[in-house]
Amino acid sequence: MKYPGSLSRPKGPEEFIFHATDKKGHHATLSRIAIPPEIDQVMNEIIAKPHFSYRTKADIVRDALYHRLSWLCDNADLGFGDMLRRVKAIDEILEEEEARIDYERQMDKLGAVVAAASDSPERQSELVNSVADEIRRMPEGYWKTRYLTHLKNRFGHLLKPWDMAQRKDEK
Repeated sequence: MKYPGSLSRPKGPEEFIFHATDKKGHHATLSRIAIPPEIDQVMNEIIAKPHFSYRTKADIVRDALYHRLSWLCDNADLGFGDMLRRVKAIDEILEEEEARIDYERQMDKLGAVVAAASDSPERQSELVNSVADEIRRMPEGYWKTRYLTHLKNRFGHLLKPWDMAQRKDEK
């Protein structure tokens, strides 16, 4: 499916926008709208699929409105393009900061779990290597590198050797 304008196909759950309120808890409501039964059926099917982040039809409508308005602002001379671009930029900055906080929490939690298993180095190694395996499956990028570097620095003595030949044999 070709997406209009500068929008690209959603890459993952973080791409789905369905917050009912802004960061301050403010919101507005729309009156009931009529839709064709075919759209209603498609929405029901989407909600039923676990790989989508939508829980309600309102989630889908908010996401669809966001993306359509984004496209209109980027592609029509409405005067709102700069405002929506600023909102997107601020959201990206805040999401990056939330990712940093989440990263620190995850690493602290891993440290606590490994410390709790101090009576079993085998269990510690199993935990750290399970986390490392999940991190290695992450898409390439800043957070994957940061997580792996942290694991090597803090838990390097628990990590099993890793090389491509060994990984191919495991599959």
